[in-house]
Amino acid sequence: MLDPLQIFKSKGKGQQPYISEKSIIRPTFSYMGKFTISDLVFRQILEYLAQKTPAIHKVLKTRVENYGEGAKIYMEVSIVYGFNVVDGLNNFKEKSKKEIETLTAMNVTKLEVVAKNIYVPQEGGEE
Repeated sequence: MLDPLQIFKSKGKGQQPYISEKSIIRPTFSYMGKFTISDLVFRQILEYLAQKTPAIHKVLKTRVENYGEGAKIYMEVSIVYGFNVVDGLNNFKEKSKKEIETLTAMNVTKLEVVAKNIYVPQEGGEE
């Protein structure tokens, strides 16, 4: 049994007010209850982390699938020219998986990040 709640009620105008009590009973098997997290939350976390990663220029596509055991995430990104693609993506994957699990308390069963293209930054003033 959780905290009982006392409510001050009145049946109508001119009636004597009374105190009613409600108690919430939650079975132990569902103490935490069931909660869901929108796919948009995962996308926003990943886009924020991608902005903070110098090797990634832009997130092109994100697909999130939620299952009972955790989330499966597929991402396509644009990589900045001059960075090691494998190291950059592996570092991003480790950081992203850790952050998502910390912020959402949900497991990430699979995180696939694919480099779809390379972004070549233009040098200022040189053409």
